[in-house]
Amino acid sequence: SGAAVGDRAWFSVASFGHGARLAAATFGGRSRFDKSAFAGVATFDEARFVGTVSFEGASCDDLTFRSAVFEQARRFGPLSATRMLSLDEASFAQLADFELGAPLLSAAGTRFQEGVNMRVGTGEVAFDSADFGGPSIVVPSPSSSQPPRVVSLRGTHVGHLTLSNLDLSACRFAGAHNLDALRLEGEPHFSRAPGGFLGTR
Repeated sequence: SGAAVGDRAWFSVASFGHGARLAAATFGGRSRFDKSAFAGVATFDEARFVGTVSFEGASCDDLTFRSAVFEQARRFGPLSATRMLSLDEASFAQLADFELGAPLLSAAGTRFQEGVNMRVGTGEVAFDSADFGGPSIVVPSPSSSQPPRVVSLRGTHVGHLTLSNLDLSACRFAGAHNLDALRLEGEPHFSRAPGGFLGTR
């Protein structure tokens, strides 16, 4: 925790039997965790990734990047968690391609400064107070067996956001900014309003 890692950090195909705690660590160069397996909780909260970083094929139970800073991350994943994956309050300086899978994916307060192309697996996704600073799109990943459920866009800046083929039936939009500019593509799923005396949906 709080460690400084030099020019390169290579943990490809590594196994962490009791999880990992790398909170507040600084990774100065290229970092690779490809196909690494984390048992339990892997924590990168408040970490700073100065160079490129790769978690391709990594897996874990719970994985958190709360308040982490990614200065050059252009690709993130495929990355999966069996319970929860948190990007809360994280900051991504560059446009990046994401492929993420978890029963619960939280990106509350996350800043995508130049936007993001995000593919998400089956599960629930929350974007409370997230900031999409550039053109962004969220779509199901090719492995999704059913449309992922976006459960919250509360307080989110959605003017640059496109949602495609997602389940929005339980989504909360209260306080979303630039909601009139939100783009919906494909076949979004909405809940049905209670029928009135005319029987309308």
